[in-house]
Amino acid sequence: MAAAASTPERRRYRRFPSANLKAQVKVKKGLFNEWQDVDVSDFNDHGMAILVPRKSKYPSRLTFRLMLEMDMGVIKIDRLEAECVNKHEQLDRHRIGLQFDAASLDKSKDLRAQLARIQRILEKSTTVKSRLGSQT
Repeated sequence: MAAAASTPERRRYRRFPSANLKAQVKVKKGLFNEWQDVDVSDFNDHGMAILVPRKSKYPSRLTFRLMLEMDMGVIKIDRLEAECVNKHEQLDRHRIGLQFDAASLDKSKDLRAQLARIQRILEKSTTVKSRLGSQT
C-alpha cells in the first residue's frame, strides 16, 4: 500500500468516485454486437477508468453507454466513444484508463454538457458523503 501512495498522479483532471454510475461496453460476439456491463472505477468529463476481468480482451477504441442513477431520475448517454490510454493489472482484473474521443465530443455540445453534469453530480455526492462521514 505504501508504494501506491508514492506513485505520482498522472491524470490531468481530478476524478470522482462513481458509486451510482453504471456503464456498458459494446463488444463483438461473432457476427453480432452486444452490450456488456463493466465496473466504473472513477470518472470525470474527459475520461474514466473501468475494471474488467483479466481474461477479457478489448480493442483500443471502445463504445460505451453510461447511466447515472439518482433518486430523481436517470441521466443516460447512449453512445460514447473512448480510447484506451493505459492498462494496469490488479489481482483478478485489469484497470483500463479511457479518454473520451474529443472529435465525437466536439460534434455534440449536448454530449459534453451531459458529461459535465454527471461530473458535477458525482462531485456533490462525494462532498455530501465526506461531510456525513466526518460527522460520525
